[in-house]
Amino acid sequence: MGSVNPELIAEREKATFSVKELTTILDGGEENTEERHRIDILFSQNPNIPNPLSLLGLSSDEYYKRTLDTSKHVFAIIKENGIKKSKFLQSSLDSIFAPSGLPTSMHDLVFHEVILAQSTKQQLSEWLPLAENHEIIGAFAQTELGHGSDIQNLETIATYDKSTEEFVINSPSLTSTKIWSGALGRIATHAAVVAQLYTNDKCCGIHVFIVQLRDLNDHSNLPRIIVGEMGPKMGWLGLDNGYLRLDHVRIPRKNMLMKHSKVLKDGTYVKPDFDRANYGTMVFFRCEIVKQSADSLAHASTIAVRYNAVRRQGKIEKRGEDVKILDYKTQQYELFPQVALSYSFYLVHKQLTTKYMQLGNNALKLNEFHALAAGMKSLSTSACAEGSEACRRACGGFGYLLASRLPLLCTKLIASCTYEGDNSVLRLQTSRFLIKSIGLLRTGKPIANSVEYLKGQRDYGPGSCMLEFLRLFEATSAEFVNDVFEKLKRGINIGLSEGLSWQENTVELLKCAHLHSKVFVIDTLHLFFVNTQMSTSLRAVLEKLFRFLAVYWILGSSGDFIEYGKLSVDDLQRLRSQIPVYLKDLRVDIVSLVDAFDFSDAVLQSVIGSYDGRAYERIYDYWSKLPSNEQNKSKL
Repeated sequence: MGSVNPELIAEREKATFSVKELTTILDGGEENTEERHRIDILFSQNPNIPNPLSLLGLSSDEYYKRTLDTSKHVFAIIKENGIKKSKFLQSSLDSIFAPSGLPTSMHDLVFHEVILAQSTKQQLSEWLPLAENHEIIGAFAQTELGHGSDIQNLETIATYDKSTEEFVINSPSLTSTKIWSGALGRIATHAAVVAQLYTNDKCCGIHVFIVQLRDLNDHSNLPRIIVGEMGPKMGWLGLDNGYLRLDHVRIPRKNMLMKHSKVLKDGTYVKPDFDRANYGTMVFFRCEIVKQSADSLAHASTIAVRYNAVRRQGKIEKRGEDVKILDYKTQQYELFPQVALSYSFYLVHKQLTTKYMQLGNNALKLNEFHALAAGMKSLSTSACAEGSEACRRACGGFGYLLASRLPLLCTKLIASCTYEGDNSVLRLQTSRFLIKSIGLLRTGKPIANSVEYLKGQRDYGPGSCMLEFLRLFEATSAEFVNDVFEKLKRGINIGLSEGLSWQENTVELLKCAHLHSKVFVIDTLHLFFVNTQMSTSLRAVLEKLFRFLAVYWILGSSGDFIEYGKLSVDDLQRLRSQIPVYLKDLRVDIVSLVDAFDFSDAVLQSVIGSYDGRAYERIYDYWSKLPSNEQNKSKL
């Protein structure tokens, strides 16, 4: 396309920090950055992988066929080049050649991970090679027509028949139909089916069973299995979300994943070491959604900031020249928080991953982690969905063009607010943990580390630029949670059942989880500054970015911080007066901050967000190559 737009050259020359240094911190080392670049290049420069722009406008059926065909070449590239499964590989798969989803993504992201996390060594030796070599394609069948986030009430039944050493898997009602499973509609040969286990006439709760759905030779449905697609969706065209009904389908005993709990030949049930052991994979996937959300918002932020930096429109002063729309404070207030959120959720994901690796068989830690993962999945997807829409609006009419990629990012993030647990339901799960923690605290029992602040005081260790905000967020959250606890107790005291008292206060309980999740974000940022070595110049920029986010959040919930956080009106006015200062300071580095995400053009797939800033030239080039325009070309 030629040289870099002078507008972006000028922006990059103003940077006050090293872009490479920030990229290295984000990737966790230079070697990881190099590996990410290698993977991106292998995919983006392969002639068998089509330009993503050529997939725009296709029907869901045609898109699916094209990306499924491309998947074969991708698997060959992975095998030939010895690419290991990693977060960088998945990011490339999600971006470079599948702008609206990859047919096999749920196999790689979920089915594969379920086998890894819940199989015995013997089961791993049987299932893992088949899954990794794509000799079988798996779906994860949990959600039912009548049951979403309340997985304890799933209706699908797995009854053990000790006379044949088989499980009989059955969908006893219409509402027990499995739905929404990616890959289930067309390509899955197997499914990890979540069902209620019955053995010796006793229900032992939900467990996971590997069920073959289709013939491995002709891909026809196996007997007693009804499986199909769910139809067009507003996004994720590449995922053939499907439905599944099972009519007393028999599978061998060894097909129950038995790492944590077992059914012996005689039907004896062996309980897991701790009750929630089987929840680990689901909770881990919610953590991965935080990373995916951060990726998508970072993509949107990069596209929008770059376009805003080259688009000139209007005048601030009558006799002045047209200004960059990025120089309007209204644009800055829309976009800068999205950059801050992207970085914050990347760091939160790292923190959650570290905590996950430390869980072991500790029930208290798993309960804590479940609450954290539920709250952070809800906060990150909601914030990133709203943020991507802000980015789309900030690009005017071109934000509505699919070739900008912004609408695709918006629909992707909107969907994430629902799958793997509806956000409101997940917040209530987090709130329940918070209310229980208050109860434990008042009876002198130990509480989890992440809620130590509910005591009203704790040891913060070394200070950072975020410490004053952390104290304010913790104080506000603690007071709010305690207040809701008292309201719940008063409801019971006047004769309401526990359930009705809970229902009367669910709106405020949602806010409890929201505040607690923001406490975790601010605490993560505090720990990042305490534990990360970086140059003085980079530290100064990131301190401004994250303090701006804290102020932005406070102003967005100012009533709560005044009522529960003891923030005065004068304090609030002081914080509000800082916003123009933060915007001015961050304006200098904002293009370099999105550059530090280090997305190649092949990953961004946007005609208005490329590194060279040649938005107009790329838009016109895209139009000129549309099939509908090539028929009647005329030269100027």
